[in-house]
Amino acid sequence: MANRDKPDLKIIIIILVANILFSLVLWLIVPRMLKPKKPVAKKDIQQEKIDKEKDEAAKPKDYFTEYAVIPWEDIVVNPQDASDRYLLIKLGFEYKLADKKLPDEIKNKTVLLTDRINSYLSEKKLEELARNDFREVMRQDINFIVNELLKEGKITKVLFSQYVIQ
Repeated sequence: MANRDKPDLKIIIIILVANILFSLVLWLIVPRMLKPKKPVAKKDIQQEKIDKEKDEAAKPKDYFTEYAVIPWEDIVVNPQDASDRYLLIKLGFEYKLADKKLPDEIKNKTVLLTDRINSYLSEKKLEELARNDFREVMRQDINFIVNELLKEGKITKVLFSQYVIQ
């Protein structure tokens, strides 16, 4: 009867080993499962967008069946910090031909669009306007300004046919 009251040494060893193994598994695996994933950096997302746009731009566009360009009137503005100098810019707005009502809408909003573009360009300093890398920023900004006012479709790209600083 005395032997039955004492736990068997083998059972104690098995329980002890199982407990150690269980603790080891918890110690190794659980922290990895609970560790927060590394957030995707905003720059990575922006770089992916830029890469995608470059890939799209590299593809030849069919200007007879898919795209067209609306030429825009000349825009002349004085840079913010140089009243004796000016920027002359000729624009074109690329759009998809599927947006059939877009040319009429742009024509009807000529004054509004020109005013917004003039205001944007007038805020820029001569130093910015003279930098080649800033031209791409301007394309994107003008694209956003124009598309913000359109309801019948969107322009796909802003083109510079002339860009002169005097």
